[in-house]
Amino acid sequence: AHRPLADNPAPGGARGFSAGEGPLRDRSTSAAACCGSMVALITPWFPFVVSCVGRVLVVLSIILWVDRITFAFVPPEGRSVVFHGALVFLAQAMVRSLIAGLCATRPPDTKVHTETGSFLSDAVSWAACSMRGWRDAMEDAHVVRLLDPAVFPDTVLFAVLDGHGGKEVSALAASMLVAEATRAMRPRHVCSRP
Repeated sequence: AHRPLADNPAPGGARGFSAGEGPLRDRSTSAAACCGSMVALITPWFPFVVSCVGRVLVVLSIILWVDRITFAFVPPEGRSVVFHGALVFLAQAMVRSLIAGLCATRPPDTKVHTETGSFLSDAVSWAACSMRGWRDAMEDAHVVRLLDPAVFPDTVLFAVLDGHGGKEVSALAASMLVAEATRAMRPRHVCSRP
């Protein structure tokens, strides 16, 4: 409910609103909610996207170096931007590796971490074991989940997700796997033409 400033409508039929009220406030509130959900959507993908962009810049730098020597189709400014982007990516990877190398004085972690459980009235027992080894942190993830009985009756999802140099991708895949599997198997409503 909006409170008009005056009982008489303004010229053209519009009414005035007091500060902090009215349609503009409603739009800013919904925009803030939209931005919040957008940040929540982007945050888990950020390390993965940065890694991919960096690798693409390195490959493009090599391609543009060959182009400079042979055909020179790409202007120098374009080559410079790609080269410097790749240089920044490689420099941060080198610094990260150096810091990890200087700080890595501990021996490998050979402790085995075990997680166990069962589903369907102990009809399905499971165990997941992991060991960090020489890595700074565990990079792998696993998923053990009883799926929605309405979509998958008596079905359990087991997955092991290998980190391959970073825990971000395996953590993201683990968080999204059940939702994606359920969404893929839900019945789709197909519109038919009469």
